[in-house]
Amino acid sequence: SIALILEILPGLFGFLGIGWLYAGNTTAGILWLVGYLLWTFFALVASILSLGIGLLCWFPISIACIVISAITLNNYTKERPETFQP
Repeated sequence: SIALILEILPGLFGFLGIGWLYAGNTTAGILWLVGYLLWTFFALVASILSLGIGLLCWFPISIACIVISAITLNNYTKERPETFQP
């Protein structure tokens, strides 16, 4: 559950992948972090160029990324119960 909290809360502020790094899957964590930062940069540029209309797409896609990452991280931790015991 700590990994999920570390995935969702920083993800809301633009840093997705921290939970993956905490869970020990550094490859997935770095890919999520870099990919999400690139997406955020692209979305901000598109929003500026479209005079704010791009924000209508940015928010739902960002939330979807956070949800997908959290679900896959939850599945990852459930597959390895010996590593992630409370």
